[in-house]
Amino acid sequence: MKCKEIHTRLIDYMDGELSRDEQERVQKHLQGCPDCREMYQEMAASWNQAREDRISYQPFYYTRLQAKMERQAERYSQHALRRARTFRMLLQPALFFVVLGLGIFIGIQLGKGLGNTSTVAAQTQSPDYIEAYAEDQYWNGLKLEPIEQEYFAVDSAAVSDPSQKTNRYE
Repeated sequence: MKCKEIHTRLIDYMDGELSRDEQERVQKHLQGCPDCREMYQEMAASWNQAREDRISYQPFYYTRLQAKMERQAERYSQHALRRARTFRMLLQPALFFVVLGLGIFIGIQLGKGLGNTSTVAAQTQSPDYIEAYAEDQYWNGLKLEPIEQEYFAVDSAAVSDPSQKTNRYE
């Protein structure tokens, strides 16, 4: 037998799993080849050391391992739940501010009115320009009270002719 063949059969030889003929051939080769004999002695020493260091049988190893894996899975699920809660805590205020901003934008757009502002500029000469503006811009017309009409008439007269000062209310 060649050295390469002996190297592949050394472990089986140590365990006694070879047939009688093969065991005799390996034994003859080991007696005649110092390199293979040295390799056999090193392997036998390592194999014996491994047998001595063998861990004793532990009947509850599987149950402890399974319990540890379940605890880790539970920790992971709790961590994922915390991440989801944190995400929700950040998402809710952001969504609130987006909805609030959208509401403000829509309110401003509604406050600008529905009609054209050029028609209002043409009506500013008449004392009833506020009512005309309200009729043009708002849904319900926003009718003014008589006292408000008087205040606006005084203010519009002062704006149209600044030399004329009307201080009726002082």
